[in-house]
Amino acid sequence: MPRIPVLNLGASPEYDAGSAPLPTPGLGLYKHPNPDGTRKNCGNCIQWMPDVERCAIHPQDLKIDSDEWCGYHMFGPPSGKPHKGVVPVTPDISGLKDVGAGAACGGCKFYTDQGGNTGLCSGISNPDTRKPPVQVDTYAACARYEGI
Repeated sequence: MPRIPVLNLGASPEYDAGSAPLPTPGLGLYKHPNPDGTRKNCGNCIQWMPDVERCAIHPQDLKIDSDEWCGYHMFGPPSGKPHKGVVPVTPDISGLKDVGAGAACGGCKFYTDQGGNTGLCSGISNPDTRKPPVQVDTYAACARYEGI
């Protein structure tokens, strides 16, 4: 039987054996701030289809409002068109959730303000040390977002 390569995201010696390590920014789908300074939501994602309240990458029987958000957000005017041949991603994989005015690190429970437009995130880990916190932009967001 062939061996399947596996990416080991397991605990390093610094971690308690009972807890899994936090994801790094890349694995947390960290997204830099929108160029216009708005918070991230489906209403400013190119994959949202406002006329039918659907998303091009989610199942087409799933109604999605403009004030939701997922980790696959791509800033830009909504396309209004589905992607042909794309296998839909389920909300439990994409992290789809209602975010009201929009998702941003500054409104997340893992964020600690550092002044200006930056803060520290305790919900993701530094790629070098595999420990939190990580400096982030106030208007960025990632799939670990949990509003306060």
